[in-house]
Amino acid sequence: APKRPMQTTEIYQKASNRYELANTELITGSVKNAGLHLQQAYTLATSIDNAHLLCRICLSSVVYKLSVPDSEKDENGNTHAFEQSAQELLTEAQEYAQWAHNDVLQQICTIYKAKLALQEQNSAYYAQYIATLAEVDKAISKEPYYKGFLQRTLGDLYIAQHDYNNAALHYKEAANIHTQNRYLYEIGLDWYYVARAYSLAGNKRAAEDAITTALQFDRDAENVLAIAADYDAYATILLKGSPSAEDERRATDAQNRARKIYAAGGYTRAIQEQEAEAE
Repeated sequence: APKRPMQTTEIYQKASNRYELANTELITGSVKNAGLHLQQAYTLATSIDNAHLLCRICLSSVVYKLSVPDSEKDENGNTHAFEQSAQELLTEAQEYAQWAHNDVLQQICTIYKAKLALQEQNSAYYAQYIATLAEVDKAISKEPYYKGFLQRTLGDLYIAQHDYNNAALHYKEAANIHTQNRYLYEIGLDWYYVARAYSLAGNKRAAEDAITTALQFDRDAENVLAIAADYDAYATILLKGSPSAEDERRATDAQNRARKIYAAGGYTRAIQEQEAEAE
């Protein structure tokens, strides 16, 4: 007879599945569902006292809290899931990393400190975090998901400092890491940010090439909201500077395609915003 198993992972698997689903929902714009699934994952992981998983769930919940649009908050600024603030969730993640005696998780928490500094526009700390994250990158060599997230965060820090060319380099590195490790939903976002960095730098054609690449990966991921947002960005890029008549025609086509995709996906608020921009 087979030996009786000495470990059960049923609840852990349920929590992990909800956590992974929530991460996908965050990247595809289903923020409300992401919050609910993160809350479920958090409750399940708490019930089995799994500090490793709880740390990761809290870190994703920081992103959730930063992603919730004002229209989905109540009059007191509360969200559908998690009473804690983003800072409180990060502090909790750090505590779980310590309880798990996991130095890598503690290093990963530093990336999210930088994200909060960006959200709060604490520009005095940007240069410090750029230097710190370069050290963190060496410590998380076996964590490709977070390595990509770190590179994207470095790009954000350089954008905040108006160093657009360095930002583009780090966004490209994030795209390389996510591509090598087949994080399909992340790659399109990386290239979207590459396009934004080039556009801010005034490199219109490089921005156009980058947003075309973003479109390719977002189509492969069937990421409806991202595809529409890519076309919106494409139109914005084409109209920068002194656009030619051909640029204006292509921008109009891109805006029309964005509107159709928003409508097909049921994104009513996005349609209204896009129509105002088109006007």
